[in-house]
Amino acid sequence: MKTFFLSLFLFLFTMFYAEAQSLSGIAIYQSSSSFDMKMDSSQVTPERQERFRKMMQSQMQKEYKLEFTSSESMFKVVEKLDKGSGPGSRGPGMMGMMGGANGNIYKNLNDESMIQETEFFGKVFLITDTVPTLNWKLGKETKKIGSYTCYKATVEEKKIMLTIKNNGDGKGMQRIKDTVVREVVAWYTPIVPVSNGPDKYGGLPGLIMELQSGNTVWLCSRIEINPAEEFEISRPGKGEEVTQAEYEEIAEKKIQEMQKTYGGGRDGRGNRKFEMVIGG
Repeated sequence: MKTFFLSLFLFLFTMFYAEAQSLSGIAIYQSSSSFDMKMDSSQVTPERQERFRKMMQSQMQKEYKLEFTSSESMFKVVEKLDKGSGPGSRGPGMMGMMGGANGNIYKNLNDESMIQETEFFGKVFLITDTVPTLNWKLGKETKKIGSYTCYKATVEEKKIMLTIKNNGDGKGMQRIKDTVVREVVAWYTPIVPVSNGPDKYGGLPGLIMELQSGNTVWLCSRIEINPAEEFEISRPGKGEEVTQAEYEEIAEKKIQEMQKTYGGGRDGRGNRKFEMVIGG
């Protein structure tokens, strides 16, 4: 009898492993981000501040596609017809200047490599890194996302908070970086047995269906498993390969050049007080 159950267990495990190895799929995520903004009320009316805040909020609402297999994935913005500045558009844009995830993210779970393809001031960079290792705490709490039963997992993560401000002294914009520790909450489903998810996240025993990191939320709105139309995941190869530290140094130098060129001028707007906090 023991031999029978052992054989049955090995058979089921082999079937499950084979299915996971051949698994492929497409997951669509909707993302939204919020940020804090303060402007000089003596120069800018509350109504104009609110319009600007809503415009920026709209730029941060994106749709993403995660194409995945058991070993590789590509996470990218779904392009819209009304392209503006921001992820997926040409030119630096606000998100590009912040060094955010404004391009494709390739992950290889076999060799734990990750490449983020991003465009900054008309030049394409391939930011090479390793897939983040996160010490997730698995909980027992569950909830339904669509037809999938999902389990809660949490982890503490260090993130960069960027403050862009003008003190109204004519010296132009300042960029202040602070490191904060915050809780990341994920909801994953073992029904889709891939250790992956939106943006750079993964490492759980199932696909991440919803994730909240600070003021950014990703929610999976649709999944297609083993789609009829095949897709190919290719490792990005066009662009200058840099590390994350090298990319941040390049971006910082470019911002400083812009500040020297434009930041010190008194054009009737340079003395307005302004502060925007991103990434909190």
